[in-house]
Amino acid sequence: VMMSEIHHRVKNNLQMVSSILDLQARDLTDEKSMRVIEDSLSRINAISLIHQRLYQSENIRGIKINTYLQELAHDILKNFSSSVTTTPIQLTCKVDELNMDLESAIPIGLTTAELITNACKYAFTGIEKPEINITLNKQNDTLILKVIDNGVGKQAAVNESGTSFGTKLIKSLSRKLRAEIIENSSSTGTSIQLKITNFKLYGN
Repeated sequence: VMMSEIHHRVKNNLQMVSSILDLQARDLTDEKSMRVIEDSLSRINAISLIHQRLYQSENIRGIKINTYLQELAHDILKNFSSSVTTTPIQLTCKVDELNMDLESAIPIGLTTAELITNACKYAFTGIEKPEINITLNKQNDTLILKVIDNGVGKQAAVNESGTSFGTKLIKSLSRKLRAEIIENSSSTGTSIQLKITNFKLYGN
């Protein structure tokens, strides 16, 4: 009961931080600063959602990674729905039903959120039917995370230099997860795969 209450309070505190950042964003006129605040709000939401699911669950030490990633992806796409494209982005999410320990779920969630956000920002210029496919499968002692889009490809994207904060964050999280990053990009889309070897399941 006490652990559940802690997760509830952490979630509420994160929502308070989000509200403060949102208030600050309303006074900004610089577009770059506004994007930074919006990206920070998205990252805070990714963490807050985990604590919300933990205090609502009977198992307060593990989170069902399939429902979490699906809800997280839908939240991100909803935020981008009006600004990215007139056509809704089609989401396919095929994730194994695994109870993930908190220390593993947070970096996996943040990494997935960054990959989805990057696709929404840069991939779909001129794409009539934008699609994002997310898979997470356990293969022996390795988790395979894939985020695939049918966008314009990295060479045509704004962030092709790979120096953005989001790119740096993905690389930092991949080191924590001891993950190998495999990227394939062409004019028909981008596929990013992480082979994760440092993760912990709970109750599986």
